[in-house]
Amino acid sequence: MEKLPAPAGNAVQTPAGKRTPLQITPAGR
Repeated sequence: MEKLPAPAGNAVQTPAGKRTPLQITPAGR
């Protein structure tokens, strides 16, 4: 989930981001 190359704000674009809130999904970090 967090390994996806996406900004923290664009977590909604990631498959995991659709189920996980942007606050809990440190995508891009």
